[in-house]
Amino acid sequence: METDQKICACCRLPTLSERGNYEICMVCWWEDNGQDDHNADEVQGGPNQLYSLSEVRENYAHHGHMYANGEGIPELENPTEARRELLAYIGTKTDPCQKIDLEKFEFLLDRASKPTNR
Repeated sequence: METDQKICACCRLPTLSERGNYEICMVCWWEDNGQDDHNADEVQGGPNQLYSLSEVRENYAHHGHMYANGEGIPELENPTEARRELLAYIGTKTDPCQKIDLEKFEFLLDRASKPTNR
Protein backbone atom coordinates (compact mmCIF):
# COMPACT_ATOMS: atom_id res chain seq x y z
CA MET A 1 0.00 0.00 0.00
CA GLU A 2 1.32 3.42 -0.92
CA THR A 3 0.87 6.40 1.37
CA ASP A 4 0.93 10.13 0.84
CA GLN A 5 1.96 10.63 4.46
CA LYS A 6 5.30 12.24 5.25
CA ILE A 7 7.80 10.80 7.70
CA CYS A 8 7.90 12.26 11.22
CA ALA A 9 11.37 13.52 12.16
CA CYS A 10 11.10 11.99 15.63
CA CYS A 11 9.57 8.49 15.33
CA ARG A 12 10.32 8.20 11.59
CA LEU A 13 6.88 6.86 10.80
CA PRO A 14 4.53 8.06 8.03
CA THR A 15 2.17 10.15 10.17
CA LEU A 16 2.24 13.68 8.74
CA SER A 17 0.36 15.17 5.80
CA GLU A 18 3.32 17.47 5.11
CA ARG A 19 6.61 18.38 6.77
CA GLY A 20 7.33 21.61 8.65
CA ASN A 21 3.68 22.61 9.06
CA TYR A 22 3.47 22.27 12.87
CA GLU A 23 1.36 19.13 12.62
CA ILE A 24 1.47 16.88 15.68
CA CYS A 25 2.50 13.27 15.12
CA MET A 26 -0.13 11.00 16.65
CA VAL A 27 2.50 8.37 17.49
CA CYS A 28 5.25 10.29 19.31
CA TRP A 29 3.52 13.67 19.76
CA TRP A 30 6.39 15.68 18.16
CA GLU A 31 5.11 18.91 16.66
CA ASP A 32 6.82 19.10 13.29
CA ASN A 33 8.47 22.51 13.14
CA GLY A 34 10.76 21.49 10.27
CA GLN A 35 13.71 20.49 12.46
CA ASP A 36 15.65 17.53 11.07
CA ASP A 37 18.97 15.67 11.22
CA HIS A 38 21.12 18.69 10.32
CA ASN A 39 20.04 20.56 13.47
CA ALA A 40 18.77 17.71 15.64
CA ASP A 41 20.85 18.71 18.68
CA GLU A 42 19.45 22.26 18.81
CA VAL A 43 16.77 23.14 21.34
CA GLN A 44 14.55 25.50 19.37
CA GLY A 45 11.87 26.10 21.97
CA GLY A 46 8.46 26.90 20.54
CA PRO A 47 6.04 24.01 20.19
CA ASN A 48 8.53 21.39 21.39
CA GLN A 49 9.51 23.34 24.48
CA LEU A 50 12.94 22.57 25.85
CA TYR A 51 13.51 19.39 23.84
CA SER A 52 15.94 18.87 21.00
CA LEU A 53 15.05 16.43 18.24
CA SER A 54 17.91 14.19 19.38
CA GLU A 55 16.48 14.09 22.92
CA VAL A 56 12.93 13.32 21.79
CA ARG A 57 14.20 10.52 19.56
CA GLU A 58 15.85 8.96 22.63
CA ASN A 59 12.67 9.46 24.67
CA TYR A 60 10.58 7.86 21.92
CA ALA A 61 12.94 4.88 21.71
CA HIS A 62 12.76 4.45 25.48
CA HIS A 63 9.03 4.84 26.17
CA GLY A 64 7.06 5.59 23.00
CA HIS A 65 6.61 9.38 23.10
CA MET A 66 8.69 12.56 22.88
CA TYR A 67 8.46 13.71 26.48
CA ALA A 68 10.78 12.80 29.33
CA ASN A 69 9.50 9.71 31.13
CA GLY A 70 6.62 10.68 33.39
CA GLU A 71 6.25 14.17 31.90
CA GLY A 72 3.99 13.48 28.94
CA ILE A 73 0.37 14.40 28.57
CA PRO A 74 -2.18 12.02 30.15
CA GLU A 75 -3.03 10.32 26.82
CA LEU A 76 0.61 9.27 26.53
CA GLU A 77 1.39 8.46 30.13
CA ASN A 78 -1.81 6.40 30.54
CA PRO A 79 -2.42 5.06 27.03
CA THR A 80 -5.66 3.52 25.89
CA GLU A 81 -5.73 -0.10 24.83
CA ALA A 82 -5.75 1.06 21.19
CA ARG A 83 -2.59 3.14 21.72
CA ARG A 84 -0.87 0.25 23.51
CA GLU A 85 -1.75 -1.98 20.56
CA LEU A 86 -0.33 0.58 18.12
CA LEU A 87 2.91 0.90 20.09
CA ALA A 88 3.21 -2.87 20.40
CA TYR A 89 2.79 -3.23 16.63
CA ILE A 90 5.38 -0.65 15.65
CA GLY A 91 7.68 -1.16 18.61
CA THR A 92 9.75 1.87 19.50
CA LYS A 93 12.44 1.33 16.90
CA THR A 94 13.90 4.41 15.26
CA ASP A 95 15.17 2.53 12.19
CA PRO A 96 13.96 4.55 9.17
CA CYS A 97 14.04 1.38 7.06
CA GLN A 98 11.77 -0.63 9.33
CA LYS A 99 9.15 -2.57 7.45
CA ILE A 100 5.58 -2.00 8.50
CA ASP A 101 2.32 -2.98 6.90
CA LEU A 102 1.03 0.51 6.07
CA GLU A 103 -2.58 -0.59 5.89
CA LYS A 104 -2.42 -2.14 9.36
CA PHE A 105 -0.40 0.81 10.71
CA GLU A 106 -2.94 3.34 9.41
CA PHE A 107 -5.80 1.29 10.87
CA LEU A 108 -4.14 1.13 14.30
CA LEU A 109 -3.18 4.81 14.17
CA ASP A 110 -6.76 5.77 13.34
CA ARG A 111 -8.08 3.66 16.24
CA ALA A 112 -5.53 5.11 18.66
CA SER A 113 -6.36 8.66 17.57
CA LYS A 114 -10.03 8.38 18.49
CA PRO A 115 -11.19 9.09 22.03
CA THR A 116 -12.29 5.86 23.68
CA ASN A 117 -12.96 4.45 27.08
CA ARG A 118 -9.98 2.85 28.74
